[in-house]
Amino acid sequence: MSRFRLPSVWWLAAVMAVAAGGARAQGQVHVTNHPPSEYGAGNQNWDIDTDGYRLHIANNFGLMVVDGQSAELYTLPGRTIVRSATHVGGRTYVGSFEEFGYWEADAAGEWTYTSLIPLSEGVRLNNDEFWRIIPFGNNIYFQSFGRILRYDASRVREVPVPGPMMFLHAANGRLFAQQIGGGLFELIENDLREVPGSRFLAGTEVKTVLPLGAREWLIGTSTRGVYRYDGVRFERWSPGTTVELERNQINTGARVGELVVFGTILKGLYLYKTDGTPVGHLHTGTGLLNNTILALQADERGNLWAGTDKGYAHIAFDSPVTVYRDERGETGSTYSAALYRGELYVGTNQGIYVYRASPDGRYDDRRFIMGSQGQVWFLQETDGRLYAGLNDGTYILEGDRLRKVSEVNGAYTFKRQPGHDDTHILQSTYSNLVVFGRQGGVWGQDRVIRGFSAPARFLERDHLGALWVGHSIKGLYRLQPTESLDSITVVDTIGVEDGLDEPSNRVFGIENRIVVTTSSRVYQWDALNRRMVPFEELERALGDHTGVLNIVPAGTNRYWVIMRDEAALYEIRFGNVREIMRLAPAMYGLSLVEGYETIVPLNDRIHLICLEDGFALLDLQVIGARDAGTGAPVFRDTRITGSYDYVTLTWSSGRSAGIRPFFQYRLLGYSDTWSEWNSRTSVTFDRLPPGTYTMQVRMLTDAGRVSAVAENAFRISPPWYLSWPAYLFYAVLVVSFGVMIRLYQSRRRWKRRESELREDHDRIRTLKEKVENDLVLLSNQKLQDEIAYKSNQLATSTMAMIRKNELLGKLRQEIEAQKAELGQRLPAKYANRLTRLIDQGLQDELEWEQFEHLYDQAHSDFFKRIKADYPALTPSDLRLCAYLRMNLSSKEIAPLLNITVRGVEERRYRLRKRLNLKTDQNLTELIMTY
Repeated sequence: MSRFRLPSVWWLAAVMAVAAGGARAQGQVHVTNHPPSEYGAGNQNWDIDTDGYRLHIANNFGLMVVDGQSAELYTLPGRTIVRSATHVGGRTYVGSFEEFGYWEADAAGEWTYTSLIPLSEGVRLNNDEFWRIIPFGNNIYFQSFGRILRYDASRVREVPVPGPMMFLHAANGRLFAQQIGGGLFELIENDLREVPGSRFLAGTEVKTVLPLGAREWLIGTSTRGVYRYDGVRFERWSPGTTVELERNQINTGARVGELVVFGTILKGLYLYKTDGTPVGHLHTGTGLLNNTILALQADERGNLWAGTDKGYAHIAFDSPVTVYRDERGETGSTYSAALYRGELYVGTNQGIYVYRASPDGRYDDRRFIMGSQGQVWFLQETDGRLYAGLNDGTYILEGDRLRKVSEVNGAYTFKRQPGHDDTHILQSTYSNLVVFGRQGGVWGQDRVIRGFSAPARFLERDHLGALWVGHSIKGLYRLQPTESLDSITVVDTIGVEDGLDEPSNRVFGIENRIVVTTSSRVYQWDALNRRMVPFEELERALGDHTGVLNIVPAGTNRYWVIMRDEAALYEIRFGNVREIMRLAPAMYGLSLVEGYETIVPLNDRIHLICLEDGFALLDLQVIGARDAGTGAPVFRDTRITGSYDYVTLTWSSGRSAGIRPFFQYRLLGYSDTWSEWNSRTSVTFDRLPPGTYTMQVRMLTDAGRVSAVAENAFRISPPWYLSWPAYLFYAVLVVSFGVMIRLYQSRRRWKRRESELREDHDRIRTLKEKVENDLVLLSNQKLQDEIAYKSNQLATSTMAMIRKNELLGKLRQEIEAQKAELGQRLPAKYANRLTRLIDQGLQDELEWEQFEHLYDQAHSDFFKRIKADYPALTPSDLRLCAYLRMNLSSKEIAPLLNITVRGVEERRYRLRKRLNLKTDQNLTELIMTY
């Protein structure tokens, strides 16, 4: 939800409360805008009415019913724009284009629409759009620019009109309407009668008629301002405002207690007292979301609803919070404040500003204290004088002048020591601990405590005299000073080993106790056992939200406890904690200074909230005067999508619309922790497990009270696949699956055995084949070895035969040579005998048979194969083929055949012919193939 607060327009800060008789305490104006993005309907809201609890708004998209913070949209059958809406007797009457009727809740609580067109006998609508619905007497009047219709709960009749009419207006028991281009008429006994003396209004449009006194009315016009009518004559009202209202064109008006409010077309809302005194002006520059006001409606609390051209707004005249925000950013973030001699001193990161209080309690006339430029850490009245801690030291304010009383930079604190020597004040700074003493009636720097130097934002002193210092970075220290406070003798670091759940530097004093806070716990110092122990009483009061950021004394036994999303005011006495009120800053659109969150009590009634962009004043008297009812919120709907997916719970405040409560919720069975405070009215849980849950919701009201807890129990049924039949099916399925697995495993086991046997068989067969192959290889190897051996024998034998035949040939040649040389001296018989012996040696058949045998062993029946192919070969041919097969040359073959080399060539030639070789065929290559 979009919220806006008023900037520094001080004259608007204290609009008087509008309760009858002025019984209510004075309050402040607070604007809450509701843009279209929030309620999910059209921009323009033409009419607003309230039944004391809900709003009924005529919207571009239909009828919008706002219950607390939740909006429901109801559309007409033709989805036309709803121009008017009035709630009467449980029905919400609406007017649209050529359509009017009412919405009503049936027995089941569902809203249904009933058109009144069927009851309009004899009425012919012609482009009629009904802009006003007025309950008057026992009738409901519907008015368009062309006609006025009267509904008496049984039928609809037309009221005769003198011509086209402007809007109907009811005030002080009388019903008025202006004729377009004419004067003002009054409806008397269902007859329109002209009001005497009103024809001067013909040149303008009457936009509102408001009650002023018992028999007085205010007539607001679009272009001529406002007139007072006493039943006899008309006269100008509040002449000083005429120009402003005429320029910006009145469009509507409302009487709110002792205020008269006019809504304009161009410039928002103008507020007046009943005597015509201007009180304030609300527009886009002072909080409104839009300047065009289409409708106004006061509620039972004396506050105001405004329908605008872009959303709608709630204007509360009794807000306990006044926001002083500088939109230009000149004042900066507020860190401290003090109310001193009737003026408000505000310390910011820009310096010190002073605001003077006017007679009616407003703070205005802001001025800046020269010389205070920069960070201001504290402003504190002590002994009738105002002291300020600045970046460059500590000062005393004398009028608008600063006088320095300490030179030590960065004056964080300025603390008296209750229960100790009242002649000293202690201070922590950026670097040192400083002792102040009285000097001519003024507290001034007396000495710096030796033995400890560190930036220390937090400083406390316990009842035993020890100093507790929160170091800005390193954590918490417990220092033991000398009795004269001139030096530190003992420095103890306090951390997890001393009972804290995590390191912290936030130390505070409560009721003479030392209290330390962490992000999740609150501790107090147990001096007897010298340990930190939980501050259980305060933790119980805080509940789940124990991330305490600051604890600020707020009067006798009262303390502000400030957390991340809320602040609570407690009375703490003798260890007992009583909650006085709670405040959710977001409820008023406040943003505290991050890391320096604080609330400054100015007096018993007014407390100042330090903001990032200004400050706010909280009036405890106004908030205490509010209805402190703590009725629980109301659950509106629990929607479970499916049995397992989403659970959406919706609730409302159960209080009248306009009050802006904040809520916390938790879902027992899912989480025991409360959520943060927020304005949500619904929550969705995704995929909750089956089971029983209890949704708890509580709210923080604008009276600062936490309501009773509303509970809504529901059950998430298990999905069908988690039901008992499903479990039985699963059991059968599991058993079947087990049997199948068993069968599968058995089958797999047999298959595995079969596979193993097959593998064994294949392995044996492979082994057998391998053995056989090995045997074959061995046999082949043996044969190869034998062949090689035979080949070697053949080669050796052949070479021996060659050498022998060559030798025999040489012997014969030698014999022939000797025979020729010796002639008769060599007997012929001896020579011939030697020649014959040599020839026998050369033609030794036994030697050839041995050769042939060896040759067949080495070359596998060579002679048989070649003889089979060539039967005509002679033994000498076969012998030549054998020598050629051995790749012998003609020179080597000649001795073996006992012929010359030429004879070998001639035999080769004859062998080619017998083998039928062609001239291009090689003889040796052919023989080698056998």
